Amino acid sequence: MVQLEKEKKKLEEEINKMLEVLGQVSGSKLLVEIFRLFYEYLKLLDKEIHMNREILSKNMEIINVHSKRIEELSSNILKLAKNIETLNNRIEELVKGLNRLEISIGSFTRRVGLDLEKMIIDLYREHLIKKGIRDVDKIEKLKYIDREGKYLRKGTILEVDAYLHNKKAYLLEIKSFVDYNDVEWFVIKCDVILNVLKHEYKREYEEVKRIILAVNITDKALERAKTQNIDVIYGSIVKS
Repeated sequence: MVQLEKEKKKLEEEINKMLEVLGQVSGSKLLVEIFRLFYEYLKLLDKEIHMNREILSKNMEIINVHSKRIEELSSNILKLAKNIETLNNRIEELVKGLNRLEISIGSFTRRVGLDLEKMIIDLYREHLIKKGIRDVDKIEKLKYIDREGKYLRKGTILEVDAYLHNKKAYLLEIKSFVDYNDVEWFVIKCDVILNVLKHEYKREYEEVKRIILAVNITDKALERAKTQNIDVIYGSIVKS
């Protein structure tokens, strides 16, 4: 391209010189030379055009190759987007399934918990009768929600098993395993429940007994229960 430019420039200079001479001298030889130079100039122009076309053609080929690659990339991106959408749908279905499973497990564990409590009560039925609970089957579950935060944090849920009969209140904690914190929490629950019965339901009891029923209890929990005057009925002691 640089060489063509030089040759064109040279021819243009020669043509200009010839034109100057033509303005001064007339003759056929001069005209022939001018036309010859024009012809050479036109050939150079044609050659330049041809080279530009080749360059343009190569550039177009490169553009076409890149266009195909871009098209393939776009297609892959669309496929990936569809796969991601499918994956999101599957994840959403999995989450829903897990939620349903969690609900089912929660319901199952609650049922198991209630069944376990009944089993423990049946296991220690005779001991409960000796403690003064004549009708073991009438043990009921008391539930209180501290909605206003009168005794504990707002929304705290308290549950204890109880046998209420003839001015006597038997409050029970029934668990397969009891540790130190369970004893502490049972003491708090009993205090709150008795306050609720007294102030909100106007029910006072002349005798109150707190009893823990446990298949297993830690040694520290047992010691703590004794210091709190809680009767403990248990199967075995676990060292902690």
